[in-house]
Amino acid sequence: MNVILITVDSLRADHIGALGCAKNTTPNLDGIAERGILFTNAFSYGSTTFTSIPPMLTSSPLISYYYFHEFYETEKRAMKLHESLDRYKELVTRLFELKVTITGILREQGYETAAFHSNPYLSRYYGYGKDFSHFDDSFGVYNLRKKIGEKIKIALMCSGADKLAKRLYFLIRRNAIPYERAETINKEAISWLRTKKNEKFFVWLHYMDTHAPYKPPKDFRHEISSLKMSDINRKILSKEDVSDSELRQLIDLYDGSIKYVDYSIKCLMDELDEMKILDDTIIIITADHGEEFRDHGKFLHVETRMYDELIHVPLIIYNSEYHATVDEAVSLIDIAPTIIDMLDLPTAETFQGRSLIPIVKGEKRSGVISEGVVSHGLDDKLEIIAAYRTKRWKYILNKINDREELYDMKEDPKETKNLYGVERDIAEDLKFRILEHFSHQQKLVAKDMEKEKLKGRIKKLRGVEKTI
Repeated sequence: MNVILITVDSLRADHIGALGCAKNTTPNLDGIAERGILFTNAFSYGSTTFTSIPPMLTSSPLISYYYFHEFYETEKRAMKLHESLDRYKELVTRLFELKVTITGILREQGYETAAFHSNPYLSRYYGYGKDFSHFDDSFGVYNLRKKIGEKIKIALMCSGADKLAKRLYFLIRRNAIPYERAETINKEAISWLRTKKNEKFFVWLHYMDTHAPYKPPKDFRHEISSLKMSDINRKILSKEDVSDSELRQLIDLYDGSIKYVDYSIKCLMDELDEMKILDDTIIIITADHGEEFRDHGKFLHVETRMYDELIHVPLIIYNSEYHATVDEAVSLIDIAPTIIDMLDLPTAETFQGRSLIPIVKGEKRSGVISEGVVSHGLDDKLEIIAAYRTKRWKYILNKINDREELYDMKEDPKETKNLYGVERDIAEDLKFRILEHFSHQQKLVAKDMEKEKLKGRIKKLRGVEKTI
């Protein structure tokens, strides 16, 4: 079987029809879920792309590697992690060197491997091209657009261009989007697949259309003018006050973007069917994280928080041999081991996740002690914030102020009533599981650090040998 992994940026679970949304945003995905495996309680490893994508590819958390590494103590006094793109680059590169990727395993098994997206933070510059035989990240196009736009702007300002020319420029820029549309990503992927349809392949597609700014094509935005669409996006991105009516329009634009992505996935599958490779291809559809719409007072996903609007994501597997709806809590760190299991290949020792197929079949997964999953990240002061999520309960630990939260997700799915002071026994049990997780991560990172130091000593000795 071939494998296509589709990740949709900023797609929260509760805007999917199959997961309870009544707006008919995802008719195609709903049909795929009905014919495949739907995980109703899937959670990303973190609330940002930075923390969520590496665990999907390596089944190992990048954020743990940073937090327990020896350089953490000095860095947390000196800088904010998200402002240190050079550190991000180094961390991802190191992680991909230390850990086996799903791409690397499949490439060794003779799979053609390719990726298609336009997220700069998932580009080859940050190390994501490793193990892909073809990696189309649109990074060159992204930078070229930016440079050309700036040059045009400067030329207009310096030339004393009339007001009409200036207004035309800003109108064009206002309605531009800083990413490639899903249809362009599909076009590039299909073009590549046409040359590989007689070979087995692993393809990763990442769609950006549900990421701010929300600018769905005209056919997918109901009665919202281009001018109003741009004004709402400008407000949200510049952190201006948004009225209740503007919030509803913003969500409508977000839902329109989801409809467009849903349609684009249908178009991709139609193309695969026409090429007669759909039936031989497992398709996994998920998201890196969700999005906030003032649910807990904030917008977008600019802060590390562990509420469900940010970490509860869709997860659908299509064209496996199973059809099921799974309500148990699962983590996206389990995606790589699940792919390996479905292809009947040996798993990697460095994978921390476990295949989801046993619970699809109603069995207990090997090596899994508890029923919940962990998500975590770092806040602006580089202190850990973590959540432990079961099917019913959510416990959140914020180390910066030792704030602890506990929510009964069955009775309070919007996470409005903190029960930490009421259900202390449950909270302490879930806290213990988080601390157990951190202890395990610390040991794994220490082991990796010893390997790194040993490699450094060997390299140094080889250098001495050459001088002798």
